[in-house]
Amino acid sequence: MNDAVVTCRIEVGTDHPAFAGHFPGRPVLPGVALLAEVLEAAASDPRLAAAVGAAPRLGVVKIDADRA
Repeated sequence: MNDAVVTCRIEVGTDHPAFAGHFPGRPVLPGVALLAEVLEAAASDPRLAAAVGAAPRLGVVKIDADRA
């Protein structure tokens, strides 16, 4: 599965508790909340769950400035 491309749509409601206090009027979802959503999505798909294992870890997480 290393070469697989997986697309998943994650919708985060404007009432998500992570938005509280994060720039009122221009809310920003904290990265840790986004990563939690991604891990939950991966855990809900049997193929992805098998690929990431029971205790997935992220060694490095960053945005590629050329792709942002």
